Amino acid sequence: VAWGVYHHGYSLLAPGDFASEILETLPDGVALLRLDGRIHRANDGLGRLIGIPPRRLEQRRIDEWLPDPPCAPEGDRAEHEASLLTPKGVIPVSVSSASLRDKQGEAIGLVLVLRDLREVTGLRSRLVTSGRLAAVGQLAAGIAHEINTPIASVHANLGSLRDLLDGIAAKLPAAEPAAEAFGEAKELIDESLEGVQRVAAIVRDVKSFSHAGGGERRAVDLAELLDAVPPVAAPQLRYGGGVDRRCGAGVPPVFGDPQELKQVFLNLVINAGQAVRGDQAIRLVTKREGERAVVLVEDEGCGIPPELLDSVFDPFFTTKRVGEGTGLGLSIAYEIVRHHGGTLSVSSEAGRGTRFRVELPAASETDASPAAR
Repeated sequence: VAWGVYHHGYSLLAPGDFASEILETLPDGVALLRLDGRIHRANDGLGRLIGIPPRRLEQRRIDEWLPDPPCAPEGDRAEHEASLLTPKGVIPVSVSSASLRDKQGEAIGLVLVLRDLREVTGLRSRLVTSGRLAAVGQLAAGIAHEINTPIASVHANLGSLRDLLDGIAAKLPAAEPAAEAFGEAKELIDESLEGVQRVAAIVRDVKSFSHAGGGERRAVDLAELLDAVPPVAAPQLRYGGGVDRRCGAGVPPVFGDPQELKQVFLNLVINAGQAVRGDQAIRLVTKREGERAVVLVEDEGCGIPPELLDSVFDPFFTTKRVGEGTGLGLSIAYEIVRHHGGTLSVSSEAGRGTRFRVELPAASETDASPAAR
């Protein structure tokens, strides 16, 4: 016994219970492996990660869950990323391994520490997506700038051509075949002008997405600003009973660009109008919550399926048919609200309606002063 204690370095007086308690409190999965890859001991963290009680993991091979298990590292420690196979699916993990040696330096096992990387992987994916979207935004800004000049020229030329046709047609007798041909030509030009205006609107949306901000900011009365939204949106509200305005008491002014904020609420109201049918309602509600102003845009329309809710603010994402939308309206609104220090969120239930919630910080006395403007 004495020779074994001396040779392997295990002390009968070691505080094993204390060490076990520390091991069980660790959130990461920890396993002590034998040289043949079997688990000698596992903590509760590893059991939670794999989904199997730690006692049932003992004496089983680690390669049942780690297809490429680490070997005893040549140095003291090694670390790599791997996939942990569990009954509930594959979990990305960071695997730290260290050799366990006796006093003579002989390897007697391996200590593994597995850390769940699902949150890190999700963050990494979002950062990559954000970088790609930034590159797309820069590319879109350049393309929009290049398209804008020839589109403006085509639009001006078509307008001039239509004026010329109007002048020529006015001098021709209505009964002549040429008059009918001129009428058809004007219809073709009108259709072309509509197409050019559509392209120009897309270019404006892309430029707004790429270069949000830049206007003069001041203290803005939300009630006054929101009163101007329904009349502007009215031509595009094909269904529903109009917009029901509900103003709460004591809603503070906010500090921001009035035109940008109007664009946000106009986009939200138009989206609500496109979701409703018949006499389904659209509500525009303002209220105060602490030091923040809250605006709710609610509708009783078709709603958004749960699997699409996480994508509604993504650039170029749209549930409309091809040709009916660019998918930039909500992403532009989201960026504008974020640049104003606020938040834009959505909740929806398919078949029951959708609610967009805009929270903006109240303007301070400094913001409201003439110097701040």
